[in-house]
Order: sequence, then C-alpha cells, then structure tokens
Amino acid sequence: MRRSMFTLVFFLILFYSAEVSGMIRTLQLAELVKRAEFVFIVEVVERTQLPSEGPKPFPMLKNIVKLVRPLKGEWASGTPVVFFTAGNLDGSFWVEDMPVFPEKGKKALIFFRNGKNGEPIFINAVQGLWPMDSATGALQGMGLGKNLKMVEDAIEAQRKP
Repeated sequence: MRRSMFTLVFFLILFYSAEVSGMIRTLQLAELVKRAEFVFIVEVVERTQLPSEGPKPFPMLKNIVKLVRPLKGEWASGTPVVFFTAGNLDGSFWVEDMPVFPEKGKKALIFFRNGKNGEPIFINAVQGLWPMDSATGALQGMGLGKNLKMVEDAIEAQRKP
C-alpha cells in the first residue's frame, strides 16, 4: 500500500512538472513593457499566405500592419511593420503560443523589439499581440482584463527616474 501510494505521488509530480514546463510564462505588464522596444496600436493592412517551400513545408503568413498610435518607441512615419508568423489564413494550422493577427482592418496592441537583422520580434510570443474589440476597443487575448490606461501608466512609470 505504501509503495503504491509513493508511486502514485511520484507520477503525479512527474506529470505536473512536465505540464508546467510546456506552458508559456506570462510576464507582468511592467515587465512586458520594459522588454518591449516598441508598443504600438496597429491596424492590420494585409495578411498573405506565403508559398510553401521545401520537402516538409511549414505554412507561413506575411502580416503587414500600419501604425495607428505609438505608445512607446518611434517608427518611421508611413512605414508599415511586417511580421512573419506560422499558420494558414483559414486557421486550419497554427503553432501554439504563436501570435495570430486579427483579420484585415482590425486593430491590435503589439509589444515587440527589433531582432539582429531588423526583423520585428514579439515580446514573449503570444503575449506580444493583443487584439482589440472593433466596437469597444477593449483589449483581448492575453490583454483581457487590462486596458490602454494601464499600459500607458506602465510605460510612464518606466520613464520616471
């Protein structure tokens, strides 16, 4: 009895630790803002399915967004931001924890930095893109329960010495 109880507890701990290691670590808002070089409200201008390449093609999307309102960081006026993400336009393929842009014409709040080659990289994967409700402007996705004032306050708090 004692041995079977030990075995059960062992497997529960093993199962729980394996489950936790596969989950994204959610950053607090202050940390998300701190790590971001740019925090923008953007509008999706285009989402394009890229042609599959290679023997085992990985579906990719080209997402072009235009700057609606910068909250942190400066971007050249009129210059779109281009993100490449895994997935299909019809949603039949996606990668867990990879950001998914809303459809063309919709807005989102994005947190990102430039990579070594100048490519935009989301901060903390899926946590770096918060779709916005078209009717109310409410933040969705991992921004649920937050609002723009909270984000602006977090940015302002970092500016203070």
